Amino acid sequence: MEEERCYTVYMHVCRENNKAYVGITGQEIHKRWKGGSGYSNNDYFARAIKKYGWDGFDHIILFENKNKEDAEYLEILFIKILMSNEK
Repeated sequence: MEEERCYTVYMHVCRENNKAYVGITGQEIHKRWKGGSGYSNNDYFARAIKKYGWDGFDHIILFENKNKEDAEYLEILFIKILMSNEK
């Protein structure tokens, strides 16, 4: 039986405006983030990183060692709670 990957739920909060980006990854967290360069395919967040700088965000791990289903549920829940999909 294949071992299930563990997922991490995290968020980045802009210190300037308190807007949050919530995400999940099955990778080691710093490999996913890559100091901000890991978001080149996410236009909205990549622009925010360019504008405020990677160090302009607080980087917070919310949950670790979750299965994919739980991580996806928590990601959606925190996006709704924080209204982070509001522009």
